[in-house]
Amino acid sequence: MESVIAGREEHFTILGDGRCQCQLNGHVFSSNPEDVLKFINGSKYQRLLARFENEKQMAQYAPFIYTSKNFPDKMYCALTAHVMNKNLISIERHIQGKKYKKAKEQYDKGEFELIEEPDLEDEEDDEEEEEIDTGLDAAMDDSSLETLDQEDDVEEHAVRVTRGNPHVKEEEVPSLRHKQKAEKHQKKRHKAAIES
Repeated sequence: MESVIAGREEHFTILGDGRCQCQLNGHVFSSNPEDVLKFINGSKYQRLLARFENEKQMAQYAPFIYTSKNFPDKMYCALTAHVMNKNLISIERHIQGKKYKKAKEQYDKGEFELIEEPDLEDEEDDEEEEEIDTGLDAAMDDSSLETLDQEDDVEEHAVRVTRGNPHVKEEEVPSLRHKQKAEKHQKKRHKAAIES
């Protein structure tokens, strides 16, 4: 078994019972060396080996460039807050850029801190809730409106917000718009009656 994995000790370990385990994918082979040899000569091992070597080369750019937590198939640069493809060509192209070089220079001088990747799931939920709340509050509180132009802006905003709200059914959106327009015209008529 040792002769089969000679030169590949980094990728294989021999277990106590004589079996062999691949460290690239965790597969455990029987104690038959032919099984391991067949795997080594196969295309799956070659793909695993290429991926391992690629990740090993990308690890040299840490802590500045690492795998994105929001997009696992992308890399994130903590100096520029840039998301890039997960391959060496994209990383090397990014490192050659002016923005990266300037940020790296400032970081080396101690003038710049690494930018932590934001968690998109929490941010999206917070922004969506805030936008819905402010839009609906503004649409419902017409007493704070000073002019009809402001009312039109609020009406359009409220309709946009409710369309993005998963809790409002599509059928309810036109009825809300109709209700808002009816209120707007009623105020215009009331204002015209007062002036005449």
